[in-house]
Amino acid sequence: MESRSKRLSKKFNVQPAVLSKADVTEIEEALKVAGLYHKKAQVIKGLADVFLKDFKGSLDFVFRLPLEQARRKLL
Repeated sequence: MESRSKRLSKKFNVQPAVLSKADVTEIEEALKVAGLYHKKAQVIKGLADVFLKDFKGSLDFVFRLPLEQARRKLL
């Protein structure tokens, strides 16, 4: 069985800007092989919105920070 991440990647370019604009039902369809796909789709879309709003669509800065600073910034 194909994993949900592979199904999601086939349907979308897994980037915050793309996922944020996607309809939740489209994300749900890609995740349907996994349980709780309705909730997971909402969470993925919400995270994409946050990444765009708070981090300009990129988390590259996180990899340049010490671990504890990165955790604080993301929380």
